[in-house]
Amino acid sequence: MNFYNALNQGDATLREPHLTSILFYLIKETQIKYPENNLLDFLINEYLPGFPKSIECEFDIEVDLKIEEILSLENCRRDTDITIYLKNTSKNKLINIENKISNASFLHGQVEEQSRILKNKYPNFEIQNILLLPFQSEKHIEINTDAKLIYWVGENESLISSLIVYLNSLIEKQNNNTESVNKLIPWVEFFQFFGGSLEQEQLSSESSLRGPKNKYPQTMHQYLSQIAVEWETHFENPETVLVTQLLDKFEEIVSNSLEVSYPNSFEEMIKKFKKGALEAQPKIMTINEKNRIHFGITSPNEKCLFYYPDFPNGDYTGKWKNTRIKPLNRMTENSEYIIFWKNELTNELETSIYDE
Repeated sequence: MNFYNALNQGDATLREPHLTSILFYLIKETQIKYPENNLLDFLINEYLPGFPKSIECEFDIEVDLKIEEILSLENCRRDTDITIYLKNTSKNKLINIENKISNASFLHGQVEEQSRILKNKYPNFEIQNILLLPFQSEKHIEINTDAKLIYWVGENESLISSLIVYLNSLIEKQNNNTESVNKLIPWVEFFQFFGGSLEQEQLSSESSLRGPKNKYPQTMHQYLSQIAVEWETHFENPETVLVTQLLDKFEEIVSNSLEVSYPNSFEEMIKKFKKGALEAQPKIMTINEKNRIHFGITSPNEKCLFYYPDFPNGDYTGKWKNTRIKPLNRMTENSEYIIFWKNELTNELETSIYDE
């Protein structure tokens, strides 16, 4: 079973409530099945040193672990994602987790209002707010309260990496219990797929942050934009270019760029590029590619470089790599081409008609 594929049925959108529910489920289930190696205590150890562990508290998962708790004070309502109550003889701690898998869904003041209401409702608890964000971006997020930022994908304190480490440690402790191992492995696979999706979204940003994991001299958008502008130079028959030919040219240009900039680490970097970004990035930037919404496309004008000229509504037949593709700057057809994107306010699938 692949949880990533299962959750992406229907409109092919992985939503924040899905990830919140998964995190809540894992915290709860590991309390029951692996009380001495539960996820909550692992996360406390990783991110909140000094906090009491659940095994040190009077912890009742039916009472002290809540999802989507409704808070209200003075006509102000704020719903939390996950709240955890740690009752200890020396100190009571309340962990308030606000989960975001899209930077666009962050609302200024949301965490502050949650914290204010929680302090009023639970005066005997010390509040620790945690804001989960997909990845670090150039868009600065300001929070006027003591909240810890944790990134689903990040250079340091990456939640997905931590979860995979935790799950693999559980697998190792199963002593060849095949049934238990088979139940845990799909969770590892899910987080690997989700992490890959977020990494591709980050790489596709037109102004993505440079860093240890993103050493490409240019962004993926710049590489592909360069190919689109120089289309006739790169392809002998510019009107009949297939996706597989674009991928070959994309790989060639990025490979040459990496080899010049990082001769000593080139092999490893291009290996990772081929594994993920090579095929993901053209899909992200092709307007009538339905799968592009996996990567947080929140505007019909965002990351628009290519289109499939033979399939205006995106329902291409046959293998994707054998589909004809063109840059938008060479559009000559009269058809109405659909743009697939996701509304950043409702998180719902949206479509628009391409208009030059």
